[in-house]
Amino acid sequence: DIIIDSENDMIDFIDSFSIAETDLFTVGSCLRKFLKINGEILGYTEKLQLQGYQLGKVITALKLETQNIKSELFNVSE
Repeated sequence: DIIIDSENDMIDFIDSFSIAETDLFTVGSCLRKFLKINGEILGYTEKLQLQGYQLGKVITALKLETQNIKSELFNVSE
């Protein structure tokens, strides 16, 4: 939940300053960085789940967030 909350806070922060409208390159860079970080976190989380931890909700949330970021990145790139 901490990861999801912090990502949501960052999205709100970006939206509150209308960064998406003023500097698409910066937004794209941030989104690509989020994708990289999410991928790393997802890999570690999946390894932990293999050891018996119940992290299905975290994994699902990370995958959904990754899809959303990819969609946003596509929109920024247009």
